[in-house]
Amino acid sequence: MPVTKKASLIRIKGIVQGVGFRPFIYLHAREHGLFGWVLNDEAGVEVHIEGDEGAIAAFLSSLKEKAPPASRIDAVIVRECAPQDYSEFVIVESRSGDRIVARISPDMVVCAACLSDLADTNSPYCEYPYVNCTHCGPRYSIIKSLPYDRTATTMAQWPMCEHCRHGYENPEDRRFHAQPVACNKCGPQYFLRIAGVARAEHVEFPEYPIYPEYKDPARERTASSSTLSCGIEAVKQAARLLQDGKIVAVKGIGGYHLALDATNDDALRALRERKYRKEKPFAVMVKSLEHARQIVDLNPVAAEALMSIARPIVLARSRMNGDGGVHGGGKSTSSYQSNLADSRRLNQSLLAPDNLDLGVMLPYTPLHHLLFKYGAPPFLILTSANRSSQPIAYDDDRAVEELDGIADAFLVGERPIQRRVDDSVAATSALGFHLIRRARGYAPGAVATLPCEQPVLALGADLKNTITLVVAGQAFVSQYIGDLEQTSCFDAFRETVSDLTSMYGIKHEELIVCHDLHPQYMSTQFALQLPCARRIGIQHHRAHIASVLAEHSRRSAQGEHGELYSLEGLDIFEEKVIGIAFDGTGWGDDESSLGYDASIWGGEFFVGSLQSGFERVASIYPATMPGGDAAARFPAQAAAGFLHSISSSPPSSSRSSSPSSTDSLLSVDVPLSLDKLSVPPFEFPEKRMALVQQMLSKDLQCRKTTSVGRLFDAAAALTGFVGEVSFEAQAAIWLEHLARSSLAQKAYPFIYDARALCLDWREALSELMQDRLKGASQQDIAGAFHLGLARGMTAAAISLCEQHQLATVAIAGGVMQNMLLVNLFGAELAASAPHIKLLANSRVPANDGGISLGQAALACFQ
Repeated sequence: MPVTKKASLIRIKGIVQGVGFRPFIYLHAREHGLFGWVLNDEAGVEVHIEGDEGAIAAFLSSLKEKAPPASRIDAVIVRECAPQDYSEFVIVESRSGDRIVARISPDMVVCAACLSDLADTNSPYCEYPYVNCTHCGPRYSIIKSLPYDRTATTMAQWPMCEHCRHGYENPEDRRFHAQPVACNKCGPQYFLRIAGVARAEHVEFPEYPIYPEYKDPARERTASSSTLSCGIEAVKQAARLLQDGKIVAVKGIGGYHLALDATNDDALRALRERKYRKEKPFAVMVKSLEHARQIVDLNPVAAEALMSIARPIVLARSRMNGDGGVHGGGKSTSSYQSNLADSRRLNQSLLAPDNLDLGVMLPYTPLHHLLFKYGAPPFLILTSANRSSQPIAYDDDRAVEELDGIADAFLVGERPIQRRVDDSVAATSALGFHLIRRARGYAPGAVATLPCEQPVLALGADLKNTITLVVAGQAFVSQYIGDLEQTSCFDAFRETVSDLTSMYGIKHEELIVCHDLHPQYMSTQFALQLPCARRIGIQHHRAHIASVLAEHSRRSAQGEHGELYSLEGLDIFEEKVIGIAFDGTGWGDDESSLGYDASIWGGEFFVGSLQSGFERVASIYPATMPGGDAAARFPAQAAAGFLHSISSSPPSSSRSSSPSSTDSLLSVDVPLSLDKLSVPPFEFPEKRMALVQQMLSKDLQCRKTTSVGRLFDAAAALTGFVGEVSFEAQAAIWLEHLARSSLAQKAYPFIYDARALCLDWREALSELMQDRLKGASQQDIAGAFHLGLARGMTAAAISLCEQHQLATVAIAGGVMQNMLLVNLFGAELAASAPHIKLLANSRVPANDGGISLGQAALACFQ
């Protein structure tokens, strides 16, 4: 019986460029005896196959199952077409069209096969720090334009040698069409220079056994003026410098890192002093998963994240106490010490002061593995190479200039970085995996599909900025950019806007631009000057809630690594939810809708959907904030404002209770109350309190706020954090980690008033002060604050769900990065109302790093 030949034209969308997808299709088609072609284009991958009808069906049915591990298939569109009588299956040249919508692959961890090549003395890739294949290596950080081909990357200047060309053109080779492919003979290399030292003598790269005759004059010229050593010798010498306690600036995939021995206290102190980084925690790169388990407790979700293809920094409970010993986890101090290099200790108080967690990550580039191979300490600080608050350095010349006085040496790679991409940071809670900073390994992945064919550019907020570009309905979220008040970060922001819009060929006359409502935000001012078809202002906290629903919608139900989410009862865009947005500050609107004014929001309850928008239906009780943004730097100043609000309008229970030391503190005029806070046990700074007294008494630079972030600052100050913060949310983090050490079950009364539509904190702070005056432990005070707030949130959520006949709650905002609060709230809600579904951010941060996605999602319905 003759075989009936059929043909199909297949469109595959998702992360399908730069991940070995065309070679996979080639081999997959040959396996099924099919003919035709495959190519990259502006939309993804297109395939023409023809042959037996059963073979085509088998090809399609196993497509997702057998796809390369780094790929992500979001859509497979098949239509029948006429057979063209092809006699073979081929990979054809990429083509460009009018509108580019293909997804860009994030940078990927080095694969096991390339690590094997790295150790194989018979391989031209032996000890080559840039070894890669279609399954691994740089992508986003080296792409100049789409479609993804070598000529459109920063590798274009290095022609392939005969060996690499053979692998690149051989469909049976895993380097088939791997665009960054190179080896010791033909590719870029590393060289080492000592800071401030210029060496005029000639330096040659070492000879390799495969190609002893090879010399590269261009590379020798590069190395001759200022290089101490080159090639693998540079890596070996850098490892020795790290052993000796030096700080080495190391060029990675998306920028430079400052590397040093994490067990060397002197080096750590030197780094903090040189970077002006007083207390902010450092992340530790560990040699292996076993080394990670020696210093942190990894739950299954954290371990999976640590080992994932994205290789983020993962925050986990430290096994170290303040002096470097072990607390818990089953290992004795002596057993632990025997596993540490040189029997030295990691010092938690220097790595992450006042913090129970450590950020850990595993090696993700061939260079990292080579450094460890040649003796780099197994616990390395690997932090972004920059001065405090600046973006990560990625340009070689500027890195040397900007890191002058910080780094002792520079391990410089010749391959240019097209765009800076910092390390991603993740945490876990009872709800699962949460990104804290979305960058390397994730950006610029699409996290949602939105109903908008017109391109949308969402510019985010000024803190922890990211941008989102919607192209043909796909919402691409950029890498973490930083805080735009810094000139260099704002420059990086503008570069990223230009980068993404030009890469996708966006025309400004078609563009919808959306921005935050804050009129003084740099991102808002930039939006007002950007040519576009239309501008839309999106309220900050509504965008927070929208970001949760956008990433949980069924149209974007496929996860970062192919997993599927099952969201029973949650419709795509129409389903209404109760939204709880708790953060530091955000510009409010319709201030009088709840009967009181508060232009600075931060503790809001909403009801609505992406399609209908979100109505503000409740908030926390407003407080006076003296000095505005300055209160975020001085928690005692925030506390003064909250106490002023209590003394101006005390809770009814305080007015009716029997006299106590706290009652007298709160019942007198404000100046005297604040004076009393300058003595033990509170010890607020006298000079600052005198200034705050003047502000409050004369109502100067005072604004009303519903900020839960400032509420945390106030509670932290009343608990004992009275100095200036040295990094964002430091006081709140300090309070959280105190609370995690508490075993008490007391909860301060956060009372939800359904008639006033507010969650009242006044009685809670009053009791907190009573406990402090009575000498209660700081840990128990912090614990009671967290548990009380979680119960107050639960009462508010249940009341609002009942009032509006809803059964889904979405939480977002920077405060929702407090994993203790999220866990307590989740447990309280599950115990009191198990029918209510709880949603939180996972693939974009709950902090302002997720704002741009929410802006874009809401803009699509306006």
